[in-house]
Amino acid sequence: MNAHKVVRPRTYTYAERRDAHSAYSLYVHIPFCSQKCGYCDFASWPYAANTNDRARYLAAVCTDMQQLASWGLLCDVQTAYIGGGTPTCLGSKLPELISSIAELCSPVEFSCEANPDSTSDELLAQLAQSPLTRISLGVQSCHERELRALGRTHTARQALSRLRAAAAQGLCVSCDLMCAIPYQTPASWYQSLTLCCEQGISHISIYPLAIEPHTAFWKRYSSVHPAFNNDLVQAARMKAAARILQEAGFARYEVASYARVMSHDTHSAASAQVPLYACAHNRAYWTQEPYIGVGTSAASMLTAWQYDMLRKHTPQLPERTTSVARVRITVNDSRAHMCAYPGWQHRNLTLEFFNEEQCTAEDLMLQARCTCGIEPDLLAHAYDVFGKSTMDALLDELEHFSLILREDGRILPTEAGWLMGNALFERLWGLAQEPPFTLHVSA
Repeated sequence: MNAHKVVRPRTYTYAERRDAHSAYSLYVHIPFCSQKCGYCDFASWPYAANTNDRARYLAAVCTDMQQLASWGLLCDVQTAYIGGGTPTCLGSKLPELISSIAELCSPVEFSCEANPDSTSDELLAQLAQSPLTRISLGVQSCHERELRALGRTHTARQALSRLRAAAAQGLCVSCDLMCAIPYQTPASWYQSLTLCCEQGISHISIYPLAIEPHTAFWKRYSSVHPAFNNDLVQAARMKAAARILQEAGFARYEVASYARVMSHDTHSAASAQVPLYACAHNRAYWTQEPYIGVGTSAASMLTAWQYDMLRKHTPQLPERTTSVARVRITVNDSRAHMCAYPGWQHRNLTLEFFNEEQCTAEDLMLQARCTCGIEPDLLAHAYDVFGKSTMDALLDELEHFSLILREDGRILPTEAGWLMGNALFERLWGLAQEPPFTLHVSA
């Protein structure tokens, strides 16, 4: 791991994040895969190698990004993330996309997802010479039977080889692993975790399998929830991962995310430090940094100022009322529509309008995912918005049930709070009393 590839982006106060004029993070969605995994409910589809769909889609994505940059919405981007789908299925076009993004916004941290079977030595060498700083490999398991059950197209040997090769190129390497999956045992889970940690990685994300509607797994398992995926198994796997990864030199900084601790890290809940190898882009989603998403199904969270600026150039967007504090926007366009109609003026969108109470409740809920907890300035803002009696009563209740603890002016989640996340997060979100107003707009 070469430290020159890891630079911590600038941090912002809560007030700065709420009033920002530029997005701090950019997400670009690549919807192409070699095949669809059984559990996947993301916007991704197999592509035909003999078509120009990928080139046309990338051209549309670049048009959308160029517009955003010309409107001043990308001038302070700190992190960029290319996700999917499988970005590495773009082959040599992926470094070209990375260069295009870097020319538009110069992110300090630049991440890209990858699949082991489409990440060749040649591509890794190109990525290492590009502005990319991080690569996240979808490993999911180090056992062949488990991989086949998930519908993955790589082998365990390939996955471990690609982790080592990416680290050898000087990239900050992350990997994703899934737990509570078919055929997994405590022993195989331990082995998947330890094998990945031995390959020179600096970050790891752990996810229990979610059986989502409209997936092959939903058709197979929805009638009877399988024993391998029940709540007790999920909790046991997550607790085991926390212990195993800590012993391997990783520190948890979010409920499902761990980063390797180096000698210069002073990570602790009390000091509210974040390990150097933590993913700043992912943290942006949990700490209310405004972000913009480009591509089919991509989401944006814009401040009121940013929404007004986008609306000047996107005629289908309605004027917001003065009570709207921020807006979440999701792109509803298909790949074919994006290819045929580049530009934000052609985007079909879903809008969610958040008032002050909804913003604050969501901010509390998301920050409760992190080991740093709910920061003092957000907590003070929540007291202003909801009142002392409401906040005192809620925090006393959460503390009584051992879901939080109070330390150095922060509200920190406990292990029980994470394992019973629905109880903690739902109570914090419940402060909003009603969901944001949702509107679908067509170009």
